[in-house]
Amino acid sequence: MPSVKINDAELYYEIHGDGFPLVLSHSGRSGLVNFANNVAPLAEKYKVILYDRRGVDRSKAPDGTDSADTWVSDLHELLKHLGVEKAYIGGVSYGAMLSVDYLFAHPEMVAGVISACGSPFGYEGSTPMPDHRNDLPHVTTPVLWIFGETDEGFPPSMGEEAQRLTPGSDLVVVDGVGHSPQTEAPEVFNDAILNFLGKIDS
Repeated sequence: MPSVKINDAELYYEIHGDGFPLVLSHSGRSGLVNFANNVAPLAEKYKVILYDRRGVDRSKAPDGTDSADTWVSDLHELLKHLGVEKAYIGGVSYGAMLSVDYLFAHPEMVAGVISACGSPFGYEGSTPMPDHRNDLPHVTTPVLWIFGETDEGFPPSMGEEAQRLTPGSDLVVVDGVGHSPQTEAPEVFNDAILNFLGKIDS
C-alpha cells in the first residue's frame, strides 16, 4: 500500500472496499492495525480509508510536530490527495478527538462523525486537544458517540453530556469494555457504525 508526502510528513495509508468514503483514525500511537477487526465488515459497504498518523508505525515525520491543527491538516491534505470531497469521519480516542476537530475545521467535508472513546471537551494529554463544548450545540451533521462502559478516563457520562449538547446525536455505550471497543467488542462496534451510517444513507 502507498505512502504520500503530506506537509512535512510521509503518511502511510490503506484503502479497503468501495462505496462512500469512511475514514477511521486510530487511537494513541497504535497505528491503523487498531482496526484489524473492523475493516472487513465495514468495507463490505464503504470505502474504508485508514492511515498511520504522522510519526506512527509506517508514517514518518519530524519529532515534535504533533498538534491538533497539524493532525487536522494532515487528514485534510490526505483526503484531497485521494480526491475525496466528502466522507464519514471517525476514530477512536485521539482519532475520535481528531474527527470532532476536523468537523469544525472542514464541515463541508463531513457527512457524519463517529467519535469513540474521545473527549469533545478538551484534553490535556501529550498532544492537547481543543474544547468544543460551546460548538456542539450548533452541529447539524449527524454524530455518533461510542463509549466503553468501564472506560475510566473517558466514561459513559462524558458521552451522555456530549449527546445532550449535540442536537440529534446518537450514543452507544458498549457493555463490559473499556477504552478500546473496536478490539474488545468488534462486532458491537461495527454494528453501531453500520446502523448509524445506514440511517444517514437512507
